[in-house]
Amino acid sequence: TATYDFVLTRREVPDTFRFIQFSDAECWSAGRWFEDLKALAAAEKPAFAVNTGDICYRKGLQFQIANVNRDTLGIPVHYTLGNHDLIKPEANEYGGEALYESLYGPAWRAFEYGNVLFLALPVVAGDAKPSFSRDDLAVWLRNLLAHYPAEKPIIILTHHPLLFGSD
Repeated sequence: TATYDFVLTRREVPDTFRFIQFSDAECWSAGRWFEDLKALAAAEKPAFAVNTGDICYRKGLQFQIANVNRDTLGIPVHYTLGNHDLIKPEANEYGGEALYESLYGPAWRAFEYGNVLFLALPVVAGDAKPSFSRDDLAVWLRNLLAHYPAEKPIIILTHHPLLFGSD
């Protein structure tokens, strides 16, 4: 009763690639920044884009998932959890990351592109308290990295330095 069926599609990945990283958009409407982002994606043809946090409060989280995505940029868009993306939870929610996770998926994750491992890591402190701690994140990282060769390139995508804030 607990199966998941999904399609995997093989795609060629070039030896070299570029991606767009942007952060602190802190907005809930399109504007010059969004037009510039679309123009950059169209001109440079990067593999993907990453918003490294401060998508910004309930309105920003809802706006960006609906409007800053593969359909509008023509490339995949990944997100990380910033301090202004931790929202005071509703009575039935578990922590400040609940709204983010309902819209964007897990607060932290890893993905590979080419020969690079990307770590999309959340902040551990912000406008609301998350249900996870820095120690939870460290355990996950240790377990994940135990399965990767030491020479594999790693890029960390995050809003704050990893030691910023407190639990």
